[in-house]
Amino acid sequence: MDRIGKLIFTKDFIQEKVLIKDLFDSFLRGSIKDSIAICDGQRKPIGLIVKQKFLTRLTERYAFELYQKKEILKLSVPEFLTVNFDEPLDMVVNKALKRKTDNVYDEIVVINDKGEYEGLVSIKNLIIEQTNNLANLLIQQELANAKTKELEAINEMKNQFISNVTHELRSPTNVIIGALEILKKNLAENDLKNAEMIINILETSANSLKIVISNILDLSKIEAGKMEVIPETFKLKELIKDILDNAAILKKNKDIKLIVEIDENLHLNTDYVKLRQILLNLVSNAIKFTENGYVKIRSETNEGWVKLEVEDTGCGIKKENQDKLFQAFSQVEDAKTKKYEGTGLGLTIVKKLAGLLGGKVYFESEWKRGSKFGVIIPHEIEERKNEEKNIYH
Repeated sequence: MDRIGKLIFTKDFIQEKVLIKDLFDSFLRGSIKDSIAICDGQRKPIGLIVKQKFLTRLTERYAFELYQKKEILKLSVPEFLTVNFDEPLDMVVNKALKRKTDNVYDEIVVINDKGEYEGLVSIKNLIIEQTNNLANLLIQQELANAKTKELEAINEMKNQFISNVTHELRSPTNVIIGALEILKKNLAENDLKNAEMIINILETSANSLKIVISNILDLSKIEAGKMEVIPETFKLKELIKDILDNAAILKKNKDIKLIVEIDENLHLNTDYVKLRQILLNLVSNAIKFTENGYVKIRSETNEGWVKLEVEDTGCGIKKENQDKLFQAFSQVEDAKTKKYEGTGLGLTIVKKLAGLLGGKVYFESEWKRGSKFGVIIPHEIEERKNEEKNIYH
């Protein structure tokens, strides 16, 4: 099993007595490119400086004048994840997922058995390593039942999948790095007139990156049998509001109307997080493949079952490509000519999560006319999850 120590990308650290203005100068000179750990005299980690958070904090009004002569611990991340050099990769991934949303992209501090600092692991490298493991796991499952003539095609799917994931991680990451470089330059020139625009770019790119990472990690946990269902009671309208907040960011400047036709008084008892992931994937796909028109979210109930459907006026799907929709690794577009970004995992995630909730997925699509994707789940997951799902056809 892979150990986290092999993913260390830097062993550099700074002492706790370093002043904020000195570290600020180091970031501006480029001598420190990413995050850096803070250690005491015994090389024990006591803090973490995340470049983006550090520079963002100092761009606040009067912040630099207030903090510049203080010691670096004053602006360190209050809660940072520490793991042992020999901890398994899967265990570290699970710990990283449990962090608060604001800290989920922060680097991870690695220590040895004596509690001494060994280095930092980036979340990007962690995800890429986990992606490779996931790809190998899924391919092994496919190879076990594959015929000899199918081996070459499966290997091609693996290569395409890894290529897509690498691209999907690189694209928003490059945008984030570029935006931070511009912010750094403006900061050096004391020019913050474009700060709001840069922050909007960072928010959009970070949201795209979060969706990719969430899909990869969720599928990994499902395939490993570690995805638990945690039922809770909530109003459907609360979930839809959450989805619409994300959709507003995803649609950017597209001429798309978001329409909601749901029972606002409907209560569900199911796993909120997993149902949110299902609908967010469906809405994200609908927005991605729709240039103008509308994306509609609607609900329907029938004898203890709930149908949640996302309809769009997008490009639709050709009949010859519809069999590929829910297969891991597969994408409708050719990798060499693809217009739309994506890893090809979204609908695979939707299908597997729907199964965990005791439900199923369905779709209707017509080329150049739009699509409908939906999920049918029980009102009460514990009561209905093992019953035959034949209410809707």
